Amino acid sequence: MSNEKIVGFIPASIKLTKILIELKIPIDIVQKTSDKVNYDRYLIKSGSGNKMNFKCVSKQKYFKSLKKNSLPTTSIFIDYESWFYSLKLHYHERPDLTNFFDDINNFGTIKHIFFFGNFTEEMKGELVKIRKFTNNIIECYGHETKEYSDVIMLDYIYRYVIDFPQIEQYVVFTNDGHFLPMINTLQNNFGKKVITTGIQHQVNLLLYSASKHHLSIIPNLLKDVEKYWSDILKGMLYSENKGKLLTYTSTLDHTIRRGLEENIAYAALQKLIDEEYIDFEEVDISGRKMSVMYPNWAKLKKDEVFDFESVPVNNGFRKRPV
Repeated sequence: MSNEKIVGFIPASIKLTKILIELKIPIDIVQKTSDKVNYDRYLIKSGSGNKMNFKCVSKQKYFKSLKKNSLPTTSIFIDYESWFYSLKLHYHERPDLTNFFDDINNFGTIKHIFFFGNFTEEMKGELVKIRKFTNNIIECYGHETKEYSDVIMLDYIYRYVIDFPQIEQYVVFTNDGHFLPMINTLQNNFGKKVITTGIQHQVNLLLYSASKHHLSIIPNLLKDVEKYWSDILKGMLYSENKGKLLTYTSTLDHTIRRGLEENIAYAALQKLIDEEYIDFEEVDISGRKMSVMYPNWAKLKKDEVFDFESVPVNNGFRKRPV
């Protein structure tokens, strides 16, 4: 369909219904959506309102369908300062340019690539890596705030669309909502296709929903979050044995206070839910509805996900029958 739009990438281990609920899609649409596959796929949306539909397509099948037609000429604009520091501060990683451009090559024929940022201090060492792909490096010196790079990048894009009218598609890497008017202008005023891309869980939601397609970059740390499950579950077991109700927010806050970084804690807890190791039940507390989480201890034990013998017995910590 002509109005189909990629709205996300779903790893094999995650259920589509969980993603749709997280995106606040109406429950009647969620219920009529089927997804029983166990491979990495793209989530495709079509229609709107009551006629909204979702389907999943494997990466291979989607790229094959794209290549039946000639891929659009594409130029790429990268807020490298945002990419570099988002990964460094939250995940202690550096951008993987090779994998990034391998993915983009599936969506278009790349004509120009531009990198923007203040390439001093820590980012100075990234220049050698970037020059393997392009010499179009726009160094945004002269101002302490991040917004300075945004202004320069926006100015380049607006001038570029006038100077190169033959370019059909724009890929814009940013996590910043400042780029929303520009995305709308490229699509609505100039008729360009736009792919936004950014770090998973950090992209502005309006930016995410505005573009034709969105591709999330998943940090390596978030691809292996199962190793943090034990810490989360120990905290949940302790709270249960103290008679406390477990909510999503309280569990996440408690996990972060115990030393796990926010993005990792969120991803690890979400995957426990996606794998159906945690159930939800709505309860009435003094006339107020509350969604309470209940770990499925029997399933956790059966699948050998959680080692109960590692939990201290003192103070009644390990009471939960499984």
